[in-house]
Amino acid sequence: MQKKHFHICLWLCFLACTSAFAQTETSKSFYVIIGGFKSEMNANRFVESAADFFDETDYALNVSRGIFYVYTFKGSKRAEAYAMAAEARSKGAYQDAWVYMVRCN
Repeated sequence: MQKKHFHICLWLCFLACTSAFAQTETSKSFYVIIGGFKSEMNANRFVESAADFFDETDYALNVSRGIFYVYTFKGSKRAEAYAMAAEARSKGAYQDAWVYMVRCN
């Protein structure tokens, strides 16, 4: 019986350690930015004009900078984001496309 109790305690310690590790792990999101605007109205216009070139285009406010960033890609894979940025740059009007990484806890 004591041996079984020991294994249960060991298992619970393992679960506690792995869940604590998972909580400290940082996930990342990558955005391909094709424009930045102080005005939400201008960001919205830019989204509408970019809709002809990209499947998904939206904007989000960077609160710390007070800028509405227009993005065409949002994902968790860095390589995919850089490939999308290169594709956006190949389209004449979006040569300044860049990748913005956000760390989420």
